Amino acid sequence: MEALPDSYASKQGYLILSREFSFGLLSPAEVVVDGDVNSQPVQDAVARLKQEVSGDTAFYGAPKFEANSAGDLAVLSIPVSSSPDTPEATGAVTKLRQQYIPTAFEGVDARVLVDGAPAFNLDYFTMTDNYVLLDATVVRSVLVPSTMELLGDWNWYLPKWLSWLPDFRMGQGDA
Repeated sequence: MEALPDSYASKQGYLILSREFSFGLLSPAEVVVDGDVNSQPVQDAVARLKQEVSGDTAFYGAPKFEANSAGDLAVLSIPVSSSPDTPEATGAVTKLRQQYIPTAFEGVDARVLVDGAPAFNLDYFTMTDNYVLLDATVVRSVLVPSTMELLGDWNWYLPKWLSWLPDFRMGQGDA
């Protein structure tokens, strides 16, 4: 889009759509605050968090704060600047979890979690990165061969209802 002149209607339309209908508005990072959300320390922490993310280009627009009627739970919706499945969006969630929230809520009696589509994607990618190695080493390298050894010929049991399948056997001399 940068290559197109600013005078083109198509570029102007694209820029308006990008600005007004960002993915972040549809799939924001949801910061959940569990505690006395009407207390001054929590209100100050939320204000600090809003201030922190306002200067970061990974986030887009003004965060929206909603508290329940009991005053013990709130959600701060923070729009991210990109699609929730991009490295930029998952990086924004990482910054929220590791940098902005610990700084803003330091010493505040509240439990703060990050949810939403970008957080789900980050958690999913992290989990699969960790457990693929476990699956590849433990399950496929240890458990499957051990089971094959223990069960012997029972590994090749074929139920009668599958007897219609061709019987391919390889013995000595075949191959």
